Amino acid sequence: MPPSPEITRPPEEAIFVNGPDSLLLKPSQLWGEMRSEFATTKSLAWRLLWRDLQGQYRQTLLGYSWAILPALATTVIWVFLRAQNVIRIDVPEVPYALFVLTGILLWHTFHEALFRPLEMVKNCQTMLERVRFPRESLMLASAGYVLFFAMARLIVICGSVFLLGNRVPATLALAPLGLLALVAFGTALGILITPLALLIRDVEHGLRIVMQFMFFLTPVIYPVPDQFPASLMIYVNPVAPLLVVTRDWITLGPSMYTVEFARLSGVTLVGLMLAILWYRLSLPLVTERLRA
Repeated sequence: MPPSPEITRPPEEAIFVNGPDSLLLKPSQLWGEMRSEFATTKSLAWRLLWRDLQGQYRQTLLGYSWAILPALATTVIWVFLRAQNVIRIDVPEVPYALFVLTGILLWHTFHEALFRPLEMVKNCQTMLERVRFPRESLMLASAGYVLFFAMARLIVICGSVFLLGNRVPATLALAPLGLLALVAFGTALGILITPLALLIRDVEHGLRIVMQFMFFLTPVIYPVPDQFPASLMIYVNPVAPLLVVTRDWITLGPSMYTVEFARLSGVTLVGLMLAILWYRLSLPLVTERLRA
């Protein structure tokens, strides 16, 4: 008689139990485990971040300049179209080139923060299926990656403020805070979407199409409209107050939408913590489904 096939038990981290013993019902134990793993998480995240930064623009002549060049090229196009009266956009207090460049670089930062968690998990999918390690290290490395390039873009923005002859407002010192809020908001959304996008690839494709529309529905290349109902975008588009207030701090001074910025930043902080919890509980199930 041939021997019976060996039955192997899936790795412990791949078992998701939503019952009496679920960690979802024991939040203190869940956060305790996450705190105890923090040292390992931080160390691994740093190694992953360093690997990605080294390999991102390997074998390119312009290197990290590619993080800025697409925004510069897009800025030139919009400035040219405005100069030729193809579009009519009035920004009386700020050079339009600075206005557009700042908006596009901030938008690229949000866009990168949104998609980077998914890209990070996809790049490490084999490791996820074979190795037990703190999954939060992927998200920490993702956030570090986005922050690295966000600060590089902020340096370019600050340099442009001087080069284009714009006055330097005192609120420029608040620009890193606005940038951090954009990164946190994009990262929170990206973490929430990642498990779903791994299981259903249509989510990623659909989201990329939605973001193309969102670019034009966000005051990136134009100021906040005064006329109703377009003026409502600052309230119904969650990206708008973060981007507009940060740009105002850089180019103008105090913003009239600071209250909306503060309110959304508070929601972002809570949402980021919930997103991390969702990610930790759902990723083992997603990994098991992908392995099957």
